[in-house]
Amino acid sequence: MLWQNNGVKNMKRSPLKKSSSSEKVLQKQILDWLRWNKYIAVKFHSSIFVGKKGKEGRFIRSPQVGISDILFCSPQGRFGAIEVKSAVGVPSREQIEFLAEVNKRGGVGILARSLKDVEQGLKKLKM
Repeated sequence: MLWQNNGVKNMKRSPLKKSSSSEKVLQKQILDWLRWNKYIAVKFHSSIFVGKKGKEGRFIRSPQVGISDILFCSPQGRFGAIEVKSAVGVPSREQIEFLAEVNKRGGVGILARSLKDVEQGLKKLKM
């Protein structure tokens, strides 16, 4: 089951937008906390890049639509994914589906609006 505080199943899909600065700050706090607590944690940069090579443009898309902002492995070897959203941010349908798939396969998917959400989610799941 997707662990988070705000009833993610009833949320509507958000328009494509860049992360807010508050989300970036929270992502850094979560990464620092995970690493301090001996987790392997990486920020996954899921985005679309359009570059130019000569006269032709080059379009590169993230390999997995909806992949979470942070991927981690617990000290016990359990895989997890954290989608970071601001207090008013709404996860996309693909982000919700990705977290659900992580949970379905035995990992831990967390929707985090604060560092406390991550701490509570991992504590609740005994990680």
